[in-house]
Amino acid sequence: MSKKLSYIGNSDECFICKSDYMLETHHLMNGAYKKSAEKYGLLIKVCPNCHTLAPTAIHRDSSLLKKLKRIGQEHFEQTHTREEFMKIFGRNYLD
Repeated sequence: MSKKLSYIGNSDECFICKSDYMLETHHLMNGAYKKSAEKYGLLIKVCPNCHTLAPTAIHRDSSLLKKLKRIGQEHFEQTHTREEFMKIFGRNYLD
C-alpha cells in the first residue's frame, strides 16, 4: 500500500495560479533529495503550465525555483531546525 503524500498548500489546486487542471506533483527539493522531500511534505501541486510549459514555469524560471525552495525550507523549519534541514538537504536557501 502506498503512503499518502503531504503537500504544502491546497492539494486540490495549483500552488501558483490556483487552477485545478491536470495537477502534477512538484518536489521542492529534487534530485537526490526527492525521497526526503516526500518524507517531510516538501511537495506542491501545480498545473502543467506552471510546472513545465509556460516560459515562467518552475522548471524554466530559476528565480521561481529558488523562491519555492525557500518556501520549502520555511515550511520544514516550522517543525525542525535549520541544522536538520542543512543536514538532510545539503544547503541553506534562506541566507
